[in-house]
Amino acid sequence: MMVPAPAAASCSVCLTDSPFLTVFLSSGIFALEQVGELNQIQLGSEISLKIRPEFEKFDRMKDSICVHYEARSQVWYFIPYVSDNYFHTVWINDYVNKAWYKRVIPQDITCACVYKNCVLTGDASGRIYREDFGTSFCGEPVEFMWKSPFLCVGAPHHRKTIDEFYFLLDEEHDNDFDFSVYKDYDSSYRDDSERIYPSRPEHLLWGDDSDEYSASCVWGTDDEDVPVWSVNRDVMEKAEISESNYAVQLCVSGSALTKSCAIIGLQYRVIYNDE
Repeated sequence: MMVPAPAAASCSVCLTDSPFLTVFLSSGIFALEQVGELNQIQLGSEISLKIRPEFEKFDRMKDSICVHYEARSQVWYFIPYVSDNYFHTVWINDYVNKAWYKRVIPQDITCACVYKNCVLTGDASGRIYREDFGTSFCGEPVEFMWKSPFLCVGAPHHRKTIDEFYFLLDEEHDNDFDFSVYKDYDSSYRDDSERIYPSRPEHLLWGDDSDEYSASCVWGTDDEDVPVWSVNRDVMEKAEISESNYAVQLCVSGSALTKSCAIIGLQYRVIYNDE
């Protein structure tokens, strides 16, 4: 297949389901489109607009690698940075949700590929790693953070009080994460910090009595009530968004070995306009 533009590297063209094809150029990452009765290929819209400032920090574009992680509908871009001889930062494009994720890898990565639906990387010392697997790295915690865009939840010029806000969580996975809120387009001040940890006393869960959260989920002695095994289901967990605001930015994070999250969705049940 002929690409109608010079790619940045031989490994920077990726065939996906949506868009049809993506090509990484020195000026950005673009989708290729089929047009006309003959289905001719032409350069389409840029999909890297949200990370455009990063292109000023890239170097040696000819050494870039992109791999299609089909199991998660993602394309991983390994791009060298200025004054860095290895791949320590990976930009991940979720082409279904039209979102970008930044992944920082401490190892000195030199190569990457997809094998049997798994992303594999190799470092300068000859070690091979399986990426995006488990919640730790050789027993060490993997720090994570996700921020939403600023959400108006209604008319942007009205202050609103969100009286009831819930996370919809997947109980097939452990959920234990830190939640905070940034308000009115101020990303420097964090508010409403709390720990989200669903407590289900009626379920038998693996754990210990090291803190008040774990103790409430662990069956005690043998003469306790007969336990009920947990059934996988969606769970609503309430979180606090205080005060009246024009817009809010939600932040989910964790840095401990026990921290993880599996969030299916967000729900705003009661919202009051204050103006």
